[in-house]
Amino acid sequence: MDKVDARSIAEMLVTDKTLKPYTDTSYHSEELKSLTRYRFELVKERAKLKTSVSRLVNILFPELESLVPTLHMNSVYRLLLELPRAYFMNVYIN
Repeated sequence: MDKVDARSIAEMLVTDKTLKPYTDTSYHSEELKSLTRYRFELVKERAKLKTSVSRLVNILFPELESLVPTLHMNSVYRLLLELPRAYFMNVYIN
């Protein structure tokens, strides 16, 4: 940058009253917006995954949904991890 550029920038800063100074608050606001958008996308993705899990569990273990309050509980997920095959599920429930 030379003296001419420096002078032009200085004059613009002095004369243009619409310029706003950079603040940490504006940075944090933008970061918060970005994180909020990211969280929203994750929540949408989780909802899609829960729908897929419900559909698959209802196909493989149609009786399970009537035995538990909701399919989306840690205990149900653990059960499905421990007993991944339908014939094991039938043995466990009966």
